[in-house]
Amino acid sequence: METLLIQTQSKQTSKLLVELVKKMGDKAQVLNPEIAEDLTLGLMMTQEKTGKKVSKASILEHLSK
Repeated sequence: METLLIQTQSKQTSKLLVELVKKMGDKAQVLNPEIAEDLTLGLMMTQEKTGKKVSKASILEHLSK
């Protein structure tokens, strides 16, 4: 299964794309901006994940700068 995320500038374009996808027999869904932002943040976090452990003190030190 493949997942495609497309960001458009207009509701008309997104409506047209959803109709096209459904006519092709696939599923499409328009996401509200909050969910799209959550997905984007999750993807960014996954890409930046290093697997290294960091101390709480180190994090607080960087946040206080």
